[in-house]
Amino acid sequence: MRVKDTIDIHHFKVEQADLNHLGILFGGKLLAKIDSSLAGSVKKMTNERAVTGSVDKVRFIKALALGEEVTIKSMVSGHSDRVIEVLGLIYNGEHELAAYAMLTFVVLNKQVKLPELVPETEFEANLIAGFLKRAELSQALHNEIKTELTTRDERDI
Repeated sequence: MRVKDTIDIHHFKVEQADLNHLGILFGGKLLAKIDSSLAGSVKKMTNERAVTGSVDKVRFIKALALGEEVTIKSMVSGHSDRVIEVLGLIYNGEHELAAYAMLTFVVLNKQVKLPELVPETEFEANLIAGFLKRAELSQALHNEIKTELTTRDERDI
């Protein structure tokens, strides 16, 4: 499957209910929209049910204001077994990068066979090539935190 076959695009307009106390889009609202949107790329890769496994990286770059048209473009950036990593690029109304995110989804069917991901550009090839390193770093951090939390008495936390 070509990376471009996993591209999914969503649009929304920032509404009053989406604003924080500073009058800009609340990061948590954007994160919910990112999660929902990036799942579209997973759906394009497989019809199997999948859940969000982790929010690996979110970087807010530009504030988004009331009435702004926002575009979320996502694509699968790597996978192994049942794990699918998705990159999301969030653009403001002037098509400037406002944020980006990487989320990991887990396919619930343990017998799933995901298609090979085929890059067609240098950018796509670099994304796919970096997937295993990103996954290993994420897993190592998870293991470290989990060990620390499970070996502590809850009163110490």
